[in-house]
Amino acid sequence: MSKKSRKKPQKAAAARLSPKQQKACGMLANGDRYLVVAERLDVDADTLRRWRNSDGMRQRIAELQQLQAEEISRAVIASGQQISANLNLAIATCRAVMNDDEAKASEKLSAARLAFEMALKMLPQVDRSDEIPPAPPAEPDFSKERLQKVRENLYGIY
Repeated sequence: MSKKSRKKPQKAAAARLSPKQQKACGMLANGDRYLVVAERLDVDADTLRRWRNSDGMRQRIAELQQLQAEEISRAVIASGQQISANLNLAIATCRAVMNDDEAKASEKLSAARLAFEMALKMLPQVDRSDEIPPAPPAEPDFSKERLQKVRENLYGIY
């Protein structure tokens, strides 16, 4: 028999991986080390390396890694969508509290603070060292009229 007639076609070899080779493909695709895979499958490390260098195993490992990458991508997208939905709900809740005429001023302030914190977390992290510094706060208005208005808004009295 000549060497040519003894060689199996590579595609046929790729389709006929043994159960141990299939398990090895899965473990290697997951990033397990050769020695760990060889030990768990009870095969010699050199045998595993020889398997790994075959076209069939290389192809199967690449397929499994592609499937893993796609699954991770789907999970990241789903996670981002869930975060976005939760953030939208939180913002809507804050708006409802801030617009509620019966809500206490402290509740409205807490809702506004939370909305600002969430908005800031969503902004891209940029260097803001060159921003224009904020204007100094205005002098407080302690006139009788202003204090009367604050009391009315806070306590609903007078």
